[in-house]
Amino acid sequence: MNIKAKQKSKVWVVYILRCSDDSLYTGMTNNIEKRFAAHTQGKAAKYTRSRRPVKLLTMSAKMDRGDAMRLEIRIKKLPRAKKIAALEKNSGRDGRRMKADIGLPPRIRSRAGLHKVPLAMIEKLMGNLICQECPNGCNLALEWEDAENVFIAGNKCASGIVYAARVIRKNKKARIHAREETPLFSRETLKAVAELWQVRLKKLHNNIPVQGSPERSVFRVALEDNCCRFFVLEQLPAKALEHKRQIAANLDFLSKKNLSRIQPYLAGEKGEFIIKYKNNFWQMIPLVRGVPLDRQKYMYEKWRGPVLADFLIELRRKSKNLPFFDPSKAFSLKDYVYKLIREINFYNKDIKAEIKDIESFLEKDLMPAYEKLPVAFCHGDYHPMNIIWSADDIKCVIDWEFSGYKSEIYDAANLIGCVGVEDPQSLTGDLVKSFIADMKRAKIISNIRWRYLVEFIIALRFAWLSEWLRRRDTEMIRLELDYMRLLIENKSSLQKAWP
Repeated sequence: MNIKAKQKSKVWVVYILRCSDDSLYTGMTNNIEKRFAAHTQGKAAKYTRSRRPVKLLTMSAKMDRGDAMRLEIRIKKLPRAKKIAALEKNSGRDGRRMKADIGLPPRIRSRAGLHKVPLAMIEKLMGNLICQECPNGCNLALEWEDAENVFIAGNKCASGIVYAARVIRKNKKARIHAREETPLFSRETLKAVAELWQVRLKKLHNNIPVQGSPERSVFRVALEDNCCRFFVLEQLPAKALEHKRQIAANLDFLSKKNLSRIQPYLAGEKGEFIIKYKNNFWQMIPLVRGVPLDRQKYMYEKWRGPVLADFLIELRRKSKNLPFFDPSKAFSLKDYVYKLIREINFYNKDIKAEIKDIESFLEKDLMPAYEKLPVAFCHGDYHPMNIIWSADDIKCVIDWEFSGYKSEIYDAANLIGCVGVEDPQSLTGDLVKSFIADMKRAKIISNIRWRYLVEFIIALRFAWLSEWLRRRDTEMIRLELDYMRLLIENKSSLQKAWP
């Protein structure tokens, strides 16, 4: 079954603009001339309003609104260098590169050479700084990948990165990267910390990617011990210690209940999960390696649905009598949504009307019944990217930062919403349908909850919208609003398609 928007006429196109700061903006419209004029006048989007003049790089062939929305979502998730090429694959005789000389973003050290980059841009982006964080006074070279990303080289310690970031961000928004891995801590320090867990450090592995959000810790590194076992060592922010202790205690409790597919943290000699060393706080966990998730096709792979359901079913049964949470103090998604709506109405008036329509939809059925619905212990951020996969199963569920008592359908709704935002057509694909079927057979969620599944998915997208608003990511804000509107328009179709 196809997910369709109400407007079926093939007049919609997806387009890409280059802004004055060399960033790219992706959008969709049913009138490209009018929309481009609005961008030029600063009336189309907050993002382009402050980045004029803009140039139209390319646009797709005409299509219906649903196809355009799906294509826009896919393009926005691609790396910058792949956006234009991907969109041009969807160009018919109406879609074409608008100007040959405004293609991919300039790369300061590209094979094409410096002559491809305007002199004014080079003067603006290239530069050096003398680090003043310590007496070494390192000469920091700023190597700009594009107008948004700068690599720092020449620093002898991590303080150089911190100093460069502070100076650069006074003048412009930019993502700061270290050209080479510069550890915050010496090998001797990390060796001493590892030994607090009786782990004998053999080698640090800065090149091994650690799955999970890097924002959860101050510093983290993969290491190998003398027995060829691998671990992740993390430095924690002091303000998060109590929360981190609770997460570690929860995982330890669930592990002792034989919950599979989780990895508890290591405990020290005194049973503590967080240990202080020289005014810093640390925790350690065995490193779990997995198979990369194919973001292009995973959402249609049927086998993933039952294993995703199986974990939630087991979690529900083995999290009973969890001693660290009070069910009467469950997180209220209703209160969260209303609080965010109030903030949007005050600070983001350009999307106020759209938010009002979504709020009205939620108030028809979900909000009046919310307090009467059951709660249960939930992972809190359950979706395929927070899972370490094997070739045919879940190896480990990670990132328990938002775990706690919530509405019992919370994890299921979040999972389905995250799969669907990758490609809305997958909302009626085999993964989602097999997941729902197994969850219903297990009867761990009351029938009344399933009645509000679409509404709950939409309400949960407010958490993602909040993140994009915090980052001022206009493209992702637009994507979320379009996705919520698509869910509203297709509620009946989805309910008929799901088991």
